[in-house]
Amino acid sequence: MISTYNVNMRIYMECIPCILNQGIRTIRKVTDNSGKQWEITRKMIYAVNNVDVNVSPFELAIIINSIIKESVGNNDPYLKDKNDHNNKILDIYGEIEEKVNKAENRLMESIKYSICGNRIDLGIFPTIDISNVLEMCNNIILEDKYLDLFKKELNISNNILFITDNAGEIIFDKILINILKEMGKSVYLGVRKFPIINDITAEDAIGLGFNNNEIIPIGLENMEIVDNYDLIISKGQANFELYHKRNNVIFLFIVKCAILAKALNVPIYSIYFDKFGDDL
Repeated sequence: MISTYNVNMRIYMECIPCILNQGIRTIRKVTDNSGKQWEITRKMIYAVNNVDVNVSPFELAIIINSIIKESVGNNDPYLKDKNDHNNKILDIYGEIEEKVNKAENRLMESIKYSICGNRIDLGIFPTIDISNVLEMCNNIILEDKYLDLFKKELNISNNILFITDNAGEIIFDKILINILKEMGKSVYLGVRKFPIINDITAEDAIGLGFNNNEIIPIGLENMEIVDNYDLIISKGQANFELYHKRNNVIFLFIVKCAILAKALNVPIYSIYFDKFGDDL
């Protein structure tokens, strides 16, 4: 299970209860049978007790969620949630797109919506209030130096891999992706190879109208595929944990973990719009 593409953030003890709590929420979602819930919980605890200490948080999350899916025969426990979030954002997509198009700086405005869409994360939050997400979009302030860095990277990049994160969020991302294409960039969509929580898969992306020829499924076994692109735009905290050592990545996400917030020297739930390129 451990990735051979040696870029992963190491796991901390504090990661364990966070990942287990997410697993417990998923168990309650897929079965209301108390006996079955305890059976799966014991399997999760056994897995944690025997996991390699070099596993990354994302890899442990895959292990835990695979146990749940296999135990109940449900390969995509969050499918309904994903569809609901996509539909809710699609209902207001036209309004958001119009607001971005009327903005003085369309690129900056589209980035704001892309970042605040990262709030739609069922791996962290048990429920999502879309009105709170939209309120965050209106209140985000981006420093010019980070936008300038982004523009500088765009100027020297033609082939871009946009690594997606969550359902619903991807609808916000679409506005930014369309603007990048208007700038003459070739943009490819990185998605999960398999369902995990409410992350986007190829099937999800195709259902939302993305071109199948531009969709790149990425798993732990083929992470090196990112080397084929001039620039990577990476959404979400888990993807930061996977790609933080790379120098050609612009990260867009909300810092939702106290351990990561401390490592980045930023407040928890602040936004991160920058490169990194170092160990954690």
